[in-house]
Amino acid sequence: MSVTEVNDSQNNTINDDGPFNSHETQIWLIKSIAQLKSDVSIIKKSVNANHQLLKQLLFDNHPENDLELDTLISHFPIGNETVLFEIEEKLTTDNIANKYLVKKMSNLISSDYKQSSFCLMRFLITNELATKMTFFGKTSKLAFGSLKLYAILEKVMLKNNPELTIKKLQEPIQSWLRHANERFTKQNIHVDNEQH
Repeated sequence: MSVTEVNDSQNNTINDDGPFNSHETQIWLIKSIAQLKSDVSIIKKSVNANHQLLKQLLFDNHPENDLELDTLISHFPIGNETVLFEIEEKLTTDNIANKYLVKKMSNLISSDYKQSSFCLMRFLITNELATKMTFFGKTSKLAFGSLKLYAILEKVMLKNNPELTIKKLQEPIQSWLRHANERFTKQNIHVDNEQH
């Protein structure tokens, strides 16, 4: 047998059996692919974490330039349940949006916790949406007290009024929600009078 015939014979063996037909090679390939998938997953998590960190750094330095956050603020006061649930989801998953809202709300408060509570409630939700809520969600209404919006309001108020208790804070909010129907009715009468 010549050298050419031996080389042809080896090439045919590789081509006939294929380079991946051995059991060991197949196991190695499967393990390698699994490891690659794991590595890619780790890289994706790292990229996402770096993206959030970069976004946070940009926010800390220039929050007013973030169009996405400005768009979020443009939804306030929230007027319907659909937007409410979208914003709740955003605030639950996006720490930067959460901090941005805290900063905006902190600019709206004064030393009078009752007036500050009313001001923040007017900023957060419309009278119309407030008619569909109570603080604890009684009588098939939404529970404002269980929303992320309330958690943020509470955080802002307690940080800026150290002597304030949660119970004292809840009183003006409950009152504001209780009188939502009255305010909404007056608001509609005022609009009707202006149109006629």
